[in-house]
Amino acid sequence: MFMMNAHAGWIEDRDGRTIVHLKIFALPDPTDPTPAIRADVMALNEFKHRFPQIFAERLRDKYKADPGKYGKHNWDNIEVELERASGITVTGVEGDLMSIAGKMAPDVMYVQFRKSENYIRNGFLYPLDKPEDGYFSSMTEEEKKLRIHPKAWSVIQRKGPDGTKHVWTMPFGGLIGMTALYRKDLFDRAGLPYPTNEWTWDDLLNACRRISDPGSGVYGIQLAIGEQWEAWFWYTYLWSAGGDVMTYDEETDKWRCTFDSREAAVALDFYTRLTSEPWTDRKGIQRRGYATAQNTAGGRWDNGEVAVTVGYLTENMFNMINPDVTGVVPVPLGPTGLRGSEINSTMMGCSTGSRTRPYATRRGNTCVSTTLKTPCGSGSGYWSKPGLGDF
Repeated sequence: MFMMNAHAGWIEDRDGRTIVHLKIFALPDPTDPTPAIRADVMALNEFKHRFPQIFAERLRDKYKADPGKYGKHNWDNIEVELERASGITVTGVEGDLMSIAGKMAPDVMYVQFRKSENYIRNGFLYPLDKPEDGYFSSMTEEEKKLRIHPKAWSVIQRKGPDGTKHVWTMPFGGLIGMTALYRKDLFDRAGLPYPTNEWTWDDLLNACRRISDPGSGVYGIQLAIGEQWEAWFWYTYLWSAGGDVMTYDEETDKWRCTFDSREAAVALDFYTRLTSEPWTDRKGIQRRGYATAQNTAGGRWDNGEVAVTVGYLTENMFNMINPDVTGVVPVPLGPTGLRGSEINSTMMGCSTGSRTRPYATRRGNTCVSTTLKTPCGSGSGYWSKPGLGDF
């Protein structure tokens, strides 16, 4: 047996076979019965099953022709094994940066939108669009459209440390959209119609006024009042008023804050009404606003004590809500008739220090793109069996 070990992935020669070990930032739990996780498990199993064929079609001849670069292994009999990355956890410290600093980063890294600039500028990510690698350049336009929403291009394709623009990450799992959730029972109790695609700021404010009853522990809306991430809850009102947080100048390669605008003032005024508008409850007690703080609202929302909140529209959301109790609707229209909400995406990138990079990029591409065309038909079946297809 011969093993070429590394901090992350490695290649092992075992009984005449070449085993490629890949470390992944996370792997789905095969014992988890939720539909989304079961579909992910099926996709990964299909990837491992098809890996020898994918390698033979795209990489085998290239690796055989250059043993000095790729090693003397049996490239005709190859398998892949996926391993979940592990590491120590320190409260208040982000584990991914610790793994990078300790040269223990996984081959395939999870990259959040908010961290991507830091990762790119500091050289943590390997560019995925180098022609010689045959990864991004081998994808068809159809595959790119399937994987990459037009709004995501500005995030995944950016200038690197040397000023050259590259594709650094690839989305997986579908686009995530911010939506409003509402409790049907609280709207029913107040005699209010359910929110629709056409509901407005005025409709939201009216619902908060009608439903809120702090004396009984019932609130109109959940917001992060006084917390460090409160601005995140405000963004949707800024966008729905026609404003924006920042703009990017391609020529100067600089960002500029743009929330010093009339639209931002209108959004802040409405947000302040939700959180601080003075009113008197049915017992004559003076109140301020209709919101409950986000750090206490989790239990209140689960207990049916909050009428409206926001959440990401993901596969897992449908595992956590009962459509007979909870409704899903776009965020309300602003005063100009505009609606703005966050879109996000889970993304994978390849660690600069990965020694199994070609296989890691194949995992990122095939498992979540090509493979989804086949086994995730069965993933859709998992959605339908519990009745979620109707919802």
